[in-house]
Amino acid sequence: MAKTSKIINKKSKITKKPPIVMKRGVVVMLDVLGVKGIWSRMNSSDVIKKWRDIEEDFQDFHGLIKKDHADLNPKIQAFSDTIIITLEGKDDRKLLTQAAMHVMWPLCHGILNGIYLRGSISIGEFYQDKTIVIGPAIDEAVAWYEKYDWMGITLTPTANYTAEKLNLEETKLIDLYTFTQVPFNDGTKKSLWTINWPNELPEVMKFMKDTRNVKQAILESFSKSPSNSESFNKYQNSLDFYDKIIKKNN
Repeated sequence: MAKTSKIINKKSKITKKPPIVMKRGVVVMLDVLGVKGIWSRMNSSDVIKKWRDIEEDFQDFHGLIKKDHADLNPKIQAFSDTIIITLEGKDDRKLLTQAAMHVMWPLCHGILNGIYLRGSISIGEFYQDKTIVIGPAIDEAVAWYEKYDWMGITLTPTANYTAEKLNLEETKLIDLYTFTQVPFNDGTKKSLWTINWPNELPEVMKFMKDTRNVKQAILESFSKSPSNSESFNKYQNSLDFYDKIIKKNN
């Protein structure tokens, strides 16, 4: 009995957990569209190389944000074709801006390289440790990130209302986002804030020394990705979004 007590006491000391503290901030939930079919249309080594390039983009911007905005405690987790990014804080404008900065380059690079990202950005409370991310903000991000019928990253309702509030104040969101009709898988459209990748894609290409016409580069990428009727809508909706933003800018 004495030995058993010692074992139990020793085990309780080893398994003692730190207190549970809910954090507040943004959660970005992303996946790669058509990842199952990608292996049949591309050489496996090409897929892995392209995915590594996108992953390096995320890590590079993660490092920059960690260096310049350490107070946001940025974290990134990846498994299979899914990526989760979290930022902590109370300054909503800063959170949404840095979330957009984190995902913009990988999103644009992916469109050029045939690795098409789709996802959501929520804002609220979450709990995170080395192995899990749970809570209202992650639940909302998960509930929405697969519903969008295009390539892009869109704000969930809580983040959308936050963006609306910011735009009624003097702390308006910068051009990293745009308010537009977002297509959903059920055929409906909803007016939401979304990452303005068409506005940034020319700058990404310029930095990469890619001299192609921007729309031609998009079409070339899409032409290498055979699609069924379901995925065709995602390509076309993304192209329509690009055309709409370029027309608006001109």
